[in-house]
Amino acid sequence: MRVKKCFLVITTVVLFSLISISTHVKAAVNYKIWNTSDKEIVEPTKVWNIKFTKGTTIQSSKKSIAVYKEENNEKVDLEFTSSDGGKIINISPSKPYESGKSYTLVVEDSLEAEDGEKIKQPIKFSFKIQPVQSTNEQGTISSYSEYYDAVKNTLSNYESSITLFIENYDKSMYNLEVIDEILLKNPNLRGVYEGASATILYSDPAKLVIKFSYADSRENLINKERVVEEKVTEIVNNLIKPEMKDYEKELVLHDYLVNNATYDKRLYSGNMPEDSYTAYGVLINSTGVCQGYAEAMNRLLLASGIESLMIVGDAYDGDKWIGHAWNMVKLDGEYYHVDSTWDDPVTSDGSNKLVHSYFNITDEQMSKDHRWNREDYPDANGTIYNFNNLNIEEKDSKGNTIIVVNNYDEFYNAIKGELEKGNNSISLKVLDYNETTYDLRGTLQKISNETATYGTFSISMSTDEINNAEYIRITVN
Repeated sequence: MRVKKCFLVITTVVLFSLISISTHVKAAVNYKIWNTSDKEIVEPTKVWNIKFTKGTTIQSSKKSIAVYKEENNEKVDLEFTSSDGGKIINISPSKPYESGKSYTLVVEDSLEAEDGEKIKQPIKFSFKIQPVQSTNEQGTISSYSEYYDAVKNTLSNYESSITLFIENYDKSMYNLEVIDEILLKNPNLRGVYEGASATILYSDPAKLVIKFSYADSRENLINKERVVEEKVTEIVNNLIKPEMKDYEKELVLHDYLVNNATYDKRLYSGNMPEDSYTAYGVLINSTGVCQGYAEAMNRLLLASGIESLMIVGDAYDGDKWIGHAWNMVKLDGEYYHVDSTWDDPVTSDGSNKLVHSYFNITDEQMSKDHRWNREDYPDANGTIYNFNNLNIEEKDSKGNTIIVVNNYDEFYNAIKGELEKGNNSISLKVLDYNETTYDLRGTLQKISNETATYGTFSISMSTDEINNAEYIRITVN
């Protein structure tokens, strides 16, 4: 799967220093130079992520780190953020770099760690911004892989058309079905790509022209991509800690999405903006639909170093099958499904609700109300990191701890214990719930008599069919 990088780690070995890149560096006296055959070609919104062995400050970084346009030595306005105690400095342009231009990033030896130590030698390297053109004429195409790459690069750059000259043209190979394959492997393009048409001139080589349409202008899409990449970097730097295990990273990102985004109900009235199909809608506008949730989750997981896939299929909404998207993650060599959209349910009273019913579940569990082309994705049979196996405390919408019970005795004692403490709001998660066994009303009457609890009991219940559990809230009025 194509991983869309949000940053590039720079590395070398000195006492207080940067940590590797493969990139070309312009020679300069007294500067440490990296030399390769070609300059690194990057996107106009590239965010450089520089790691240090010791913490530094934003103030010192602003004084000592700069980017210059090579043709006129013009200094670029930069934005700086830090994380991991100042050991990571993120550098992004205030506005996109100019397409096709070369730049040089310089780290001067005035850069200081918080303890006052300076780097041993100043460093610089150069990079080039990929061209963004409205049309794109390629050289001769002689294989399907070349055809795939050419179309993928055109879509990734939001170009309006591409002209290809194809040797030994075969319409069963060189057709628009390649776009389906590209979208499957590059889910970030799903929310912005709208359609394509093609014309073919049968010559030698054949001339194929493909025209593309997008949900927004190229300029806006490039700017939105920059904003999303910056937001992803900000979220990851704020939430992810070095000591976290991968499932802990996944969980905190999942909960962030559910707590900070809402499902865009304008979908039902037909006036929903196109942004809600994208990570931009979910991360920047704080609203979106399943495709936006899944893309946002995919970007956050990949930026955190967790292998992730975006699955496109269907889900049963209780009435009919509808198009849907969610994620699959790989933890310790096993795959799991995670659906942040369905863990952010639309409630009747409009309240925000965080659940974990679809956090790290198997193919068998997911297939209860989801379907997908299994040939396109790995088997997901992992169970170790299912939410119910992590012993993590859950809260209800009122902030009360949800008590997990496994049998009737635990159920009975939990309710009785909370009432004896004087708590008038009790939330439970009953695993393998059976209405006859638990006899909720009879049990409450018995406990009420034993604890001399007077008043009326209000009961609300919701079923987690995926994990065969019942959520029960008991309120004493």
